[in-house]
Amino acid sequence: MPTITALTPHPRKADRYHVQVDGEPLTVTEGAPSVMIDAALIYELKLRVGVPYTPELALRVAEGALRVQALDRALAAIARRSHSAMELRRSLARKEIPRAVVDDVIDRLAAVGLVDDLAFARGFARSRLVGRGQGAMRVRAELSRRGVSRGEAERAVASVLEEEEVDVLGQVRRLAARRLQSLSKLEPAVQRRRLTAFLLRRGFDGASVRTVLQEVLPGRGY
Repeated sequence: MPTITALTPHPRKADRYHVQVDGEPLTVTEGAPSVMIDAALIYELKLRVGVPYTPELALRVAEGALRVQALDRALAAIARRSHSAMELRRSLARKEIPRAVVDDVIDRLAAVGLVDDLAFARGFARSRLVGRGQGAMRVRAELSRRGVSRGEAERAVASVLEEEEVDVLGQVRRLAARRLQSLSKLEPAVQRRRLTAFLLRRGFDGASVRTVLQEVLPGRGY
């Protein structure tokens, strides 16, 4: 019967351990990196040197190692930038991690506040509304594509607009003025059409766009 011969701490990652069975690093498949588990799994399965490595135990260790792998991938993604729950689910799913494992990891991260769609939505909205000068409609649409619920997206956008005292009409005026410089040689009707499309693509509402168009290109509305 194969036997656990070592539980070795990872030299750089805290709370991560490599397992050796019969003196050889434990791997899922030949040539793959050695399996990593955490202290919680060691405690749960009562792993120690000398314990027989039965098929049942091998299955439990493999499941635990997969959870650790998924958690480490999620934490690395969060360290680079904030993510919505759906973004993390999609990222982990692309690594062919089972859905049950993904759900468990997302739940664990949400429990400690590392996954919070409303907080993510507020940060995202602030960077787009204030940092990039995008309109609320576009920001809400982008949040939806990232899996944020409609209600949370609307609350996030509304709170940022209020907290930052965003002057939407001022933003539209500045963008329109800059855009018109590149449209100056075109016919007025073409200018209006292209400027309208540009401002709507930026995500600004129709009322704001109409107001600014009447200011910079008096005439018929779009």
